[in-house]
Amino acid sequence: MPDRHYGGLGLGLYMSRRIADAHGGSIRVRSALGAGATFLVELPCAGPPHAGAPSSPPG
Repeated sequence: MPDRHYGGLGLGLYMSRRIADAHGGSIRVRSALGAGATFLVELPCAGPPHAGAPSSPPG
């Protein structure tokens, strides 16, 4: 490994958020200095909401 490691371009988290949003979900992060980060992706079981559909099931 080279002496200098710059990491990625930072697109992974952006793309993950876009994918989660597109499926009606969310992504959160918890981090602590020296302990790393934990990412939580939550997606609905029913899938993404449809445009023009009611936000809650009828009945």
